Amino acid sequence: MPKTIKTMLKYKVIPRKNPIDKSVKYYAQEVEQTQMSFATLCDKISHSSTATAADASAVIKEACVHALEALLDGKSVSLGDLGSLHTTIKSKGAATAKDFEPKLLRNIMIRWVRPTRFRAAFDLEKGKVRVQKV
Repeated sequence: MPKTIKTMLKYKVIPRKNPIDKSVKYYAQEVEQTQMSFATLCDKISHSSTATAADASAVIKEACVHALEALLDGKSVSLGDLGSLHTTIKSKGAATAKDFEPKLLRNIMIRWVRPTRFRAAFDLEKGKVRVQKV
């Protein structure tokens, strides 16, 4: 099991205007962090397993291909300790079920359902996440 790393999330406070009454409230907005590259991820996997970086890259890429195929086939996809993926739909409403037509569909999205371990790692109440205002 990898070592536990305290998370550091940076945020700034920004004003947002209510479109109805024009009142302003201030909200936290996460500041984009640097990204770990795919090559770095594969390299880290190679240092903690018997797989080479090329092996890790090939497996992750194939997992993406097959996960996409399954999602397009209407299936959800279990990613083990990484959680699961499934599709969700947004649509406009119709007065009755009979009046609903496919043209009312607005968007199809992929939702990642995080596993318990990820939820616990980002639990603000249990003090596992450090935040910093910038």
